[in-house]
Amino acid sequence: DTSGQGYTIQAASSGLAGATTSSFDVAPAAASQMVVTTQPPSSVTAGSTFDVSVTAQDPYGNLATQFAGDVAVALKSNPGGSLSGTVKVSATAGVAHFSGLILDTAGNGFSIQATSPGLSSATTTSFVVAPAAASLLFFTSGPPSSITAGSPFDVTVTARDTFGNTASNFTGKIFVALNGNLSVNLIGTVSLNAVAGVADFSSLTMHAAAKGYMIEATGAQLAGATTSA
Repeated sequence: DTSGQGYTIQAASSGLAGATTSSFDVAPAAASQMVVTTQPPSSVTAGSTFDVSVTAQDPYGNLATQFAGDVAVALKSNPGGSLSGTVKVSATAGVAHFSGLILDTAGNGFSIQATSPGLSSATTTSFVVAPAAASLLFFTSGPPSSITAGSPFDVTVTARDTFGNTASNFTGKIFVALNGNLSVNLIGTVSLNAVAGVADFSSLTMHAAAKGYMIEATGAQLAGATTSA
């Protein structure tokens, strides 16, 4: 049941000269199952490329070299997002190689399933998609539409990557200030180092009553963000 080349069979019996067949080959049986032979990395970065390889095998675990059917990959366990890149190829000598696969939604517990008509499917090991580098700021909690002079209020600013994931690896400093109104001060702690990409500015106050205030968040080399008025 193991495919290969150069097999021979020997016949032996006590007291007799043995005999050996001429050599012969054992070809793989028809493909019956898909097997993942190159797993994705345990952690990939959102937006970066990675590869997966699968092979068609016969019931005995031999590579089904005669198999040239279509093989497709898709997310099986999917915390969010979609798998992009070349997700369908024709096998060559039983091997299907998927290069340049991309996921852009960060999360834990992703897995990929390979399928081909008439064959048992195969699923990769579980892996993580980590956020890409921080590129912009976003107010995940803005000020109320109306506050009372001297009353504390909170805002939360999150660093995000290009794909909208919280950049949990970002620990840089984030600043908040009133946008376009230098005659009035925003009082309280107005600069914080992000913790896992998040800066929570609590107990901010303002003393001058007026309409149309906006708060701006800035950080080194990141696109800023501005609250609604």
